[in-house]
Amino acid sequence: MIKTNYEEKYAIMEQYRRIIGKEIEAKTKYKGYPIGMWQTNIRALDRHGKLCLPDTLRQGFTQIGVIAPRKRKEKVSTLHKYEAVIEFKRKFPDKSINGKTVNEKGEPIGIYRNDLQIAYSTGKLRLSKEQISKLKKARVFNKSNEEVEALAKKYNISAKQVRKIENSYGDTEEFITRYKSGDISLSIDEMNELGIKDFNIVALSSRSLNVNEKSAIIKFILNIQGIETNQRLDNKGKFVDIDYLDELISSLSPQDRTILELIYGLNGKQIHSKRAVSRELHIGADYINARIKYINLFFRHKYPAMQNVDTLEEDQIEHLIKSNEEKDAAIEELENLSFYDEIVLRNEYNRLTRKFYNGINDGTKVSSCTYLSTRAINALIKKGISTIGQARQLTIEEAAKLVNVGEKTFLELVAKLELKLKTQITILQELLEKLESKKQELQDKVDRITDQQSKIRYRLDNINAILEEYNLAYADYMKTNIFDGDEQVQATGTSHIHFFDIAEKDKEDIQTKKIHSKTTLKQKKEKKDRKNREYSCLQKALEEQLDKQKMLEDILVENGITFLKEKGE
Repeated sequence: MIKTNYEEKYAIMEQYRRIIGKEIEAKTKYKGYPIGMWQTNIRALDRHGKLCLPDTLRQGFTQIGVIAPRKRKEKVSTLHKYEAVIEFKRKFPDKSINGKTVNEKGEPIGIYRNDLQIAYSTGKLRLSKEQISKLKKARVFNKSNEEVEALAKKYNISAKQVRKIENSYGDTEEFITRYKSGDISLSIDEMNELGIKDFNIVALSSRSLNVNEKSAIIKFILNIQGIETNQRLDNKGKFVDIDYLDELISSLSPQDRTILELIYGLNGKQIHSKRAVSRELHIGADYINARIKYINLFFRHKYPAMQNVDTLEEDQIEHLIKSNEEKDAAIEELENLSFYDEIVLRNEYNRLTRKFYNGINDGTKVSSCTYLSTRAINALIKKGISTIGQARQLTIEEAAKLVNVGEKTFLELVAKLELKLKTQITILQELLEKLESKKQELQDKVDRITDQQSKIRYRLDNINAILEEYNLAYADYMKTNIFDGDEQVQATGTSHIHFFDIAEKDKEDIQTKKIHSKTTLKQKKEKKDRKNREYSCLQKALEEQLDKQKMLEDILVENGITFLKEKGE
């Protein structure tokens, strides 16, 4: 194979471009010459700075597109690199910088960052302390090994964990401050990966807690709320009442309390697997699962969510407004019943009662009565009735059973003795009883709402004390180490305990209300059944009078009491 020099290669490649007029590609051949391979080799040598050519020949290769024009490398100042990197981080604060990162102008931000990092690590970076601090805050620099080891020793964590924090969130000290203030939300998995033991939630407790115990309690609460370990936690402004939880735990049976402590690692116990708990307590795994399910449901009902100081007062005011609306509606309904329905029914009841009792005081002898027929008088005398007053006390059923009383005589007795009065009075009396019962229910509702409102107002007055207590606890919490489980956390005062006590009483009131409602419904059903039996007896007695069935139906329709028969059927 004849070796070709650069001059000959140029002549052949130039002829190809001039005659053929196409770009030279990697596989291009011309007159048996591999000009595509020549172009690839020449470009590789030029890229590595190993292509030595006279200026005229270099110009020729450049004109036919074999190599690119040689650019003069401009020196970029350290200040320009700093400004370009800071500007990039300002526009894209969450974007990490790698070796291939460029900005909108095409500047190699990745190379600039590497140059600044090398100069900083070797102590040759010519920037002010303020500029270096900005680079650190922008998470441009990695800390030196000495700085990482110092942080690891200070917070009792590994250098690997420090690197993870630095790479993900920047400066470790700043991360801890932002995490405690609630500006950074993490999932339980992320916290475990970074070595964090203390949740960013303030624990209100009358007893001292170390970070490990507090974390165990909060993990338990998150678990019963169904929060996954990979779900980020919005813990800003949240607190948990440890005293209230202690009361709930103490209300469990000794066995359930032991299971809870072992499964979740509460009260200083080590976390156990379900199998280990089963082995230690000598009970089956299925029973363990059933008890854990019960415990979770119990606490989910009693302590459904953590309190948030930002919405605590708003929630109570909203409850107060809703209760006011409910109370006003109940009072209005109560007034309507008292001023309208009751007056009408009461007046009619009094009128009919006076009329009825005036009639039964009538001492006129039946035998000398001028407005009754002889058949009617004889029927009353055979029944042993001597006065008109006694006759007026007969019921329709009793009148129907009189001997020798036909349809005409029966209608005469009902009309002239006004026997329908007693039935009408009974109906009115039942309606008044129902009305009185309804009024009592409404009054109980008003009293119950008034009691709830007094509790809500007490809470509103108590919220300021809770917030003050929260701030004290939070101030102490800010001093604790989120990586070390030996530091103690304690809140002062008992305002939060009283607040939760009221919440629990409200739940008891709701439960009592449900039981009362069930009892009322049962009593109503029993009363209805009793009335149905009475009406059935009445109808049965009436049906015994074979020839008077039609007469009785006419009387009932005429006097507007047909529904008595319908219920009896």
